[in-house]
Amino acid sequence: MAFETKLLLLTATLPFWDLQAETEPEIHVGELKIISQNEHRRLKREQFCQVLCLPNWFLYNYTCYRASTATRTWIQSELHCQQLVPGGHLASLHSLETNRFLVTLARNKLSSYVTWVGASDKYKLGTFFWTDGSPWDYSNWKHYPAVNDVHYCVELNIRHVDIYKMEIKYCSERKHFICQYKPDFP
Repeated sequence: MAFETKLLLLTATLPFWDLQAETEPEIHVGELKIISQNEHRRLKREQFCQVLCLPNWFLYNYTCYRASTATRTWIQSELHCQQLVPGGHLASLHSLETNRFLVTLARNKLSSYVTWVGASDKYKLGTFFWTDGSPWDYSNWKHYPAVNDVHYCVELNIRHVDIYKMEIKYCSERKHFICQYKPDFP
């Protein structure tokens, strides 16, 4: 059984200790968070590599993301992402951490509880793929999709704090969406 080491990150602001002062200085503790060792490495890499996204795009794990306040069908959303930036596509999810990041981004930027992501079974019924061509190595289904005679596209439902699941919907529905692209590295 493999064990994953967890790291504790604590941010704090420590004032200059004035030895002449009558009282002890205050310590203002910021955010206390337990993260995985892999997440800690990722944060350090991004901190030391000057990876920059275009304005209004947000960097996470060497990928730039943007939540669109417009609503479009799934294919219109994908085409819009491709037109925004070279290499642009609807967002693909490859880990629970990315899933959580996209939920946070959507909650902060959108007025809806659902958003298109870049998966569908448009090419083969019941077989989902990411539009950016990346491997299907993660899923977080609310209900595992049933195979029938209809092609579906995937939305990320962010309605509840602890429930942010992928769901299949008709591709013709209009929803907000999240685009992504891989930035150039200096």
